[in-house]
Order: sequence, then structure tokens, then C-alpha cells
Amino acid sequence: MLPSSGRALQGLGRALAYIDWERQEFGIAAALSRDPAMMQIYRASDPYLAFAKLAGAAPDTATKESHPELRERFKVVTLAVGYGITAYGLATRLNIPVVEAEHLLSLHRRCFPVFWEWVEGVLDYAHLNGVIRSRFGWQLRVTDRTKDRSIQNFPCQANGAEMLRLAAMRWQNPATLHVQLLRRASSGSLRCPALGNGETAGGCQDAL
Repeated sequence: MLPSSGRALQGLGRALAYIDWERQEFGIAAALSRDPAMMQIYRASDPYLAFAKLAGAAPDTATKESHPELRERFKVVTLAVGYGITAYGLATRLNIPVVEAEHLLSLHRRCFPVFWEWVEGVLDYAHLNGVIRSRFGWQLRVTDRTKDRSIQNFPCQANGAEMLRLAAMRWQNPATLHVQLLRRASSGSLRCPALGNGETAGGCQDAL
């Protein structure tokens, strides 16, 4: 799973490339939890609409253009679940009744039961051992004051940071911003990190 979209600007022999790691947190959650439905949806061209379709909230023919509001709603649910949002928090975020927010969260639990079993396992492990670690050893010390939401969010955020560092090393130390890479160089020397299939991210190399 490598940076999946990008854009580039060039002029006067210099170029600026900006690469975004799309759907990174969702992909990490799918990989760590090994939830088969989540992994399948991650590979979809639009995972947020794919989730809505799996939940029975959107027809199979739905697109970003035909159902923009529904897609945005399921996108918010997908991302907010990662940091343990409550029904009250989701209701406020989406400006909907709490009962409707509870329904949306129940749809997520129904569609991705393996993920939710993994979340419970992460919380149990962290509280029992007093620490939780990323794949490369970044630690979060867990005390009685540590919120479950912080623990739940840690695997995706910490491992996402590890992945971004690896990508930055591969791309000769660009600037980083959340899940983006930014690099300036001469037009002839700048190349974007290659995807697993050998192509360049988002056609960025072609733009240069």
C-alpha cells in the first residue's frame, strides 16, 4: 500500500510534486484487523460508496455524482470509527438525530464484525499490558488515565506515520504533511515513488 494519488507543477527547470496517501488509515485498519469485507472494500475505487452499498443504503449503480450526500455521510462514519466516535459525536458531526447516528454505527459493526473484534482485542491487550506498540516499536504507554479512544486510534495513526517515514526515505526526504509528501527538485530528476505495480503514483511522473 503506497501513495495512491499525486499532482505536479513545473516551470523554469524546477518541479514540485505533491503525493497524497489516499485511504491510508482505512487500509491499515483492514490490514491489521484482517477483516475480509474491509479489505475488499479498501480495494474498491470508492470505498465509502462501497460501504454504503454493502450496508444496503445505496443501490449498486450509485456513484459519487449521483449520491454525493450519502457518500459523504458514509465517509465520515468510516473515518470517525477509527478514533472511536460515539453516536452523540457522530450526530453532532453530521447534524442528524442520535438514533440515526446509532443506526449508522450499527451498520458499520454489522458489515465489519472482524474489525470490531480486533478493536476489542487491541483495547484488552493495551489495558492488560500497559503499553501498545506500532510494528516498528513506537510505544503508547497506557495508564488509568488513557482514554480508549486514544488506544483505538493508535494502531492506524502510529503505523501510518511509520509508513510515511519509509516512503519519505525512499523519496529522498521530502517534506511531510499528515499523509502527504511534498518535494521540489529539477524537472529532469524528480520522480514519484513507484506503486507496487511499477507505475508511478497518480501519473505524477508523466506530468513531469
